[in-house]
This record gives sequence, C-alpha cells and structure tokens, in this order.
Amino acid sequence: MTDKLISDLWEDIVGSSASDIDGNCNLESIVDQMRQSHSFTDVIHQISIELQSCTCSPLCKLNLVVVFVQLCPEIYFECNHQEEMLIASSTKNTFSEDNDVKLLQKIVTHAYVEEFRDREIYEYTADDFPNAVTRANLVFKSFTLLLQNQKASKRIFCRNESLDLVALLCSLAASHAEPGPWTSETTVVAANSIINALAKFYSCRNSQELLLLANEHGFTNPEDSWHTKSIFRKILNLNQPRLRKENWNKNPFAKAAFCWCLGNVEHPYLSFYLDHVLTPVLLFVDDFVSEHKLTGIKYLNYIIDNVSKEELRWYNRDAVIFDALKHQLFTQEESVLETTLSSLLSILSILEKPPSKLENISYNRYDEIFTSVLYNAQIENQLSFRRVYTSYIPKFIHLMGMTVVRHTKQFLQLVESYLEIYDGPHEVARLNVLASLKSFIKVSWPRIQHHNDKLVKILLRLVYDVAVEDVYVIPNDVKQKVISEVVEILGILRMLNKERVENLLHAVSGKLNIPAFQEAVESVLNICI
Repeated sequence: MTDKLISDLWEDIVGSSASDIDGNCNLESIVDQMRQSHSFTDVIHQISIELQSCTCSPLCKLNLVVVFVQLCPEIYFECNHQEEMLIASSTKNTFSEDNDVKLLQKIVTHAYVEEFRDREIYEYTADDFPNAVTRANLVFKSFTLLLQNQKASKRIFCRNESLDLVALLCSLAASHAEPGPWTSETTVVAANSIINALAKFYSCRNSQELLLLANEHGFTNPEDSWHTKSIFRKILNLNQPRLRKENWNKNPFAKAAFCWCLGNVEHPYLSFYLDHVLTPVLLFVDDFVSEHKLTGIKYLNYIIDNVSKEELRWYNRDAVIFDALKHQLFTQEESVLETTLSSLLSILSILEKPPSKLENISYNRYDEIFTSVLYNAQIENQLSFRRVYTSYIPKFIHLMGMTVVRHTKQFLQLVESYLEIYDGPHEVARLNVLASLKSFIKVSWPRIQHHNDKLVKILLRLVYDVAVEDVYVIPNDVKQKVISEVVEILGILRMLNKERVENLLHAVSGKLNIPAFQEAVESVLNICI
C-alpha cells in the first residue's frame, strides 16, 4: 500500500505542472527514500536539506512533497517504540513536532494567492490565477488525508502551536469556500470538506464554533478574554495587512477569506471583533466597482444585525455606517440601491428613536433619507429604479408614522406623477404607490381631509386609465388588483370625509359607459360605514 499511495501522490505532484519544478529539487531521490525508509525523522530531515537549496518557481512541488510525506501512515507512524526512543535520544539534527507544525504552516502558505502589486485594473478573471486551483487541491487533499488518520491528526493538531496552523488552513479554505475566479468546483467542495473535518476533529457543531476556537482541546463556550486568541482573530490578523485602504483591491483572495469568516460569526461573538471587521467592510462600500459595493453593504447589514445597538452607538460607529450608506443613494446600480435602502432602514432604527411617537417630532435622519428617496424617485426615469424606490416608501411611512405629514406636498406630487404613467404589464410601481398612499392616509388621517378632492380625482383617473386599457397591455388580473386597491383607498377617504367624497363620486357616477369604472364607483358608495 505504501508504494501505491506514494506513487499516486507523486503523479499528482509532477503531473500537475512539471515545468514548475526546478532542476535543483531532487524529488526522485526523496521519493526513493520514502519508499525505503519508515523513519519519518530521517525523511523530513532530508527534505529540509533540499528545501534550503530549493530555487523553484512559486508553485514549488517540493514543498508539497513535505506534506505528503507526513500523510503517509506507513512512513509516519509505523516506527516502533524502540525507534521512537532512539530518535528522541539521537544527537542528530532532527525535526521536532514543533518544527513539523511550522513546516506545515509554510506549506499551506504556498497555496495562497500573492498580492497583485502592479495591478491597475481590479477586476479579475480565472486567467489571473493560473496555479491557484492546483495548489489548493494538493493542500486540501493532503490535509484531508492527515485528518483521516487519528494518530497523525492528534500529533499535528493537538498542540499549543496548532491553532496557528488551523488559522492558516481555515483562511485558505474560506477563500475557496465559495466560487471565485481562483476556484473550481473541486476546490469549493474540498474547502468546505476540510472545514467540516476540522470542526468535527475539535468537536465543534458548526463553522462558527471552529472559528471561535481558542485552544487545542476542543470547543467550549468562549469567555470575554478568549476572543484575542481565537482562530477568527488569528485569521483577521493574518489578512489585515492585505486589507488596507491602499491594497485591499489587490488582494481578492484575502477579501474572500475575510468575508466568508465574517459571515460565519454571529451575535453575540461578533461584538468582540467589531473594530477589526468594520474598517475593511467600509472600504468595500466606498469602492467604485458595484460588486465590491454590494459586498460591503451586505456585510454592513450583517454587522448591524449581529452586533447590539448599544455597541454600534459607541464611538459614533452607527453614524459612520449611516454616512457610508447615505452616499450610495445616488448609485446607478439597481441592486446596490435596493440593498442600500434596506440597510439604511436598519441603521436608522439604531441612530434615531422611533419617530412615530409624537414627542419625537423634531426633524431627524429619517426625514433626511425620506426626502432624498422622494426626490430621487420623482426625477427617476428608469422603470426598474422607480420600482425599487416605491417598494421602500411604505416601509418608511410605517416607521415614521404621523411625522410623514412634513412631506405631504412632496409625497402627493410623487403619487400623482407615478399613477399617471404606465408601468408595464405587472404595474409594480403603481401598486407600490397605492400601498404607500394607503399607509400614508392611515397614519396622517387628521390632515388628509385637506387633500380629499385632489386624491379622489387622481384615483378616479387611474381607474379610468386602467379600465380602458387593452387586455394585451394590462392583463385582467392586474387590472382587478389595481382597481381593488383604489376602491379600498377611496373607501378610507369616504370614512374620513363622507359627505365630500360621496358628492365627488355621485358627480361622476353614470357619466361614463365603462363597466369597470362604474362598478368601482358603486363599490365605494355601497361600502357600509
């Protein structure tokens, strides 16, 4: 079995990229020695000598051979007790177990993608990572074999220095855990497998417990002081130099590892790392590439959801997040806008007290953002953006309550202009505006009677426009949905000012020979109050 295992691994090493092996690497002699010797110490010592004189290109197969040597149970663990005693008492320059762990750390780093130092355009394709898949696959394969051997894994992963190795390995796996330009289907599967294998080895129920691991004895509930020693903290420290303002976009590999790890640490543990994770995320948001903006906003929202409100208020962190998101309201990307509006609603709930309470009637940041949303929606011409804006207006009205009366004029102008314009067969924007109007009337009803005439005319005009439209333009089910919403709103207006609304409806009743229009008017008049 030994010869077959070594031969298979040897084919993987040499066959993957033989041109990357320098002539100074005496791989053949090492493999022969692996076949002839069952002394791990002798083999590792010989390889260490070769490593010192190695001048291979970055994809150095000799370093990967070191990993495979340590994975071969027949070589590594079949030394009998006498041989182990002999090795321990030997005066030769042999490697200790600490050296083994350090050597494995060095091996893992060979699968990391180097920083693109001279890069000016920061959009990457698979061509920019020619050897990343090969290196990662070899390392994942080797550590998978290692973890499958109980005696081997205990020797390597149950030591004081083990967590540094695990942090390096988890960071590598995290960067391949989701598809990217440097990954393949194989590496994605292998990366998730190695994370699960490590979690199982340390008796962790999930990835979060593995990342919070702070000692080599397995997972226990972390205490406040443990977060400085956890694997997650080690990964953050490892990637911090590659996620600075001047170079983070040259390190997509480190960015991917950071994001995956961040997304796997939840409340309440994320609070311990807030200062370390917030800065890189804000840098992503501030980038000009929409993909990076989306990533940044996504993880800002994740931080908001997984860190307590009080901690976000400390040192004005909430205000910093708010300012970063507010600048994205002027984006030209629909997906960025939608994510931004959702995140703004979350951070506003932390920054401001609920404005729906009458004692909090001063102008605040809810009003600031709502004004911007109404203005941007009013001047927007693209239907897709209009649908996004109008989908969030009801949410702002619900949160702001009675205080939205400050925006009555601007809001009603938006309602009028949007309900006049056809929005496609599904009428998404019109239905969103009708939902907004219904919410607006319900929270600002003491003042809405001053606008009864205008609103009734706008709504009746909408019913007419929809009713006369060809079925091929607006399907019947959509027509019914729009008219049903209008009837409900007119019914609410009639409840607030019965005499005036009924007079307006009677004035148009029977004047138009359009069944759908007449039916809608009669439905409102027949509502029991």
